[in-house]
Amino acid sequence: MNSRGMTLIEVMLAIGISVIGVSVFLFFVLSSRKHVTHVDRSIILKEILTDNVIELKGLQIADLTPMGQCLMRVYKADKTFVSESQVSLVSGKCPAPNIVDNQIYIGWQMEPGSTIDATFSSSGLKLPKYSDTLRKVTLQVWGWSDAEGKTQLNSQVVIFKR
Repeated sequence: MNSRGMTLIEVMLAIGISVIGVSVFLFFVLSSRKHVTHVDRSIILKEILTDNVIELKGLQIADLTPMGQCLMRVYKADKTFVSESQVSLVSGKCPAPNIVDNQIYIGWQMEPGSTIDATFSSSGLKLPKYSDTLRKVTLQVWGWSDAEGKTQLNSQVVIFKR
């Protein structure tokens, strides 16, 4: 018997096991990276939403978009401002945009104070619903995550502006 080498079957089996091992390792590395990408994009959307909330809090009521309108803003994925426009509300909400890769959209939906349905734990606390100095502003953000396929990310916050 010659025991100095390996047969062709043993070589093929060793290569197959090595390829499977490397494939499993790459699968876990790449799927982990996709999850990180999804989380990164979600964080960017929340940062843009927060920046817009801060801007909204600094504006006067007279500077806001008229009621019944939606202020739509477009940002690049790196948070660079691209454009803004006013559109009409559709069924009482900002229309969902046709989302494009590497762009983030945020809508400012303006409503009068009379649409606010808020309850408080104390019966003495009430909102001046019929005041012209109170607005309900819903900020909604849309964007894509490049993680597992194309996942639409969407988040919103409601602000009472005086």
